[in-house]
Amino acid sequence: MMLKELEIEGDVDLSIENEKIIIRPLRSKPREGWDRAFGLMHEWRDDALLMSEHIDAEMEDWEWK
Repeated sequence: MMLKELEIEGDVDLSIENEKIIIRPLRSKPREGWDRAFGLMHEWRDDALLMSEHIDAEMEDWEWK
């Protein structure tokens, strides 16, 4: 109801500034342009995995380094 009064439709961005909750209309879409960026990474051969796909991240003693 409050967003309607402010004429804010669609998705919003929430942030905290100086102990206040700030609500702003979302100007861009999340992940917008990622498909192009990933395509360029592939062209430049910069899309190699950074860790083995065989690592079991659920192991108790496994941790990020």
